[in-house]
Amino acid sequence: MKNRKKKWVNLSILIDEVNRLYYRMQFVEERTQAFENLDSAERSILFFLASDDATIPELAFMRNVSRQRMHQITSKLQKKKLIEATYNPQHSTSSKFKLSLVGKKILLRMLQREKKLYKNLIPSTDDRFILIAKKLKEIRQLFEKVPF
Repeated sequence: MKNRKKKWVNLSILIDEVNRLYYRMQFVEERTQAFENLDSAERSILFFLASDDATIPELAFMRNVSRQRMHQITSKLQKKKLIEATYNPQHSTSSKFKLSLVGKKILLRMLQREKKLYKNLIPSTDDRFILIAKKLKEIRQLFEKVPF
């Protein structure tokens, strides 16, 4: 097999496995977190905001949805008192969102359930997981640069 064709086949296999993993993890996550009374979009926003405050455009980009759709999701989360709007020093008319105290508590419960699930599925990890994560991040960042 030519080297170029082999690289394409390797990438194709990787992308197929990532897609399969994504859908399986989505299925498992729906069942693991179902009793928090949050849909997957709401849960993912809590996870995103765990690492940093974000604006609607930033959250929309991460979820690959329109700003209008993200506004609907953040409004629902604000009504549930799980996130709060804060002042955005870079843009006075566009708020940043952060987890509220209640949102942090719910996120902590979800993370504890995930940790238990992952430890049962994969009892030990090694440095290969870090290498795989770095490579997947590199590929994701390349796809984020695709102009549409």
